[in-house]
Amino acid sequence: MSLAMGVFIGIIPAWGFQTFLCISIAVALRWNKALAFLGSNISIPPFIPVIVFLALQIGSFLVPSEQPIHLDFDHINMEAIKIHLLQYVLGSFLLAIFASISIGLIFYLILKSASRKAKKHVE
Repeated sequence: MSLAMGVFIGIIPAWGFQTFLCISIAVALRWNKALAFLGSNISIPPFIPVIVFLALQIGSFLVPSEQPIHLDFDHINMEAIKIHLLQYVLGSFLLAIFASISIGLIFYLILKSASRKAKKHVE
């Protein structure tokens, strides 16, 4: 749960507050702070373009726009940001939900399997 929550916080547009949010929530819920912090680091610079692109693509299904999404810096201006901001915000929340559930389930299954193997080894 800690890792999944960290991934969720790492993807939503809470720039500058991600670490504070995930650690605060982990403390409040008495979850693993290190795993929450690890999950929130999904938004490291190499992944940011992928996260933004996926969020915009997902958001464009919910909020269609006449103006296509351009991925080059020549077409970025305040008007383009206004048009695509809602797409990005909605898309990032949906991406965060999907990614946190997926990563949470994957690591849960991995840890459950490792726990079973450790029990068999001890016995």
